[in-house]
Amino acid sequence: MQSCVIVTAADAGFLPAACCTLISTKDRLPADLQVTRLLLAVDVSETEVARANDFLQSSGIEPCVTGIPSHALHADGFRVWEPPPVAAYPVLALDQLLSGKPDKVLYLDADTRIMSALDNLLQTELSDYPIAAVHD
Repeated sequence: MQSCVIVTAADAGFLPAACCTLISTKDRLPADLQVTRLLLAVDVSETEVARANDFLQSSGIEPCVTGIPSHALHADGFRVWEPPPVAAYPVLALDQLLSGKPDKVLYLDADTRIMSALDNLLQTELSDYPIAAVHD
């Protein structure tokens, strides 16, 4: 059985949308896929993290919101000309933030709503490519 981590990240302003993004994956995944969801909440209070986890649980999604301070994500190795929004930093550090070695990692922007099955996307063979992206 393959494993997949579905990740999104948000600051306080996009936290509700990010929860809805994860909820929208609920009935769109292959049955034979072991899925873990992770919402990285950047600079979000513990109270808001708890509320988001309660909301996910009430929608049938295992609580998966983890609060992360943005200062913990700033790395000397990231060279940027214009600082990205703080919620973009987890994307740059996913290899450090994910535990274990999932077969696939699917990163979804916090304002994404999944409208159809994810089977084809998750079963796409990447061969020797470590990463793939789609243009929105």
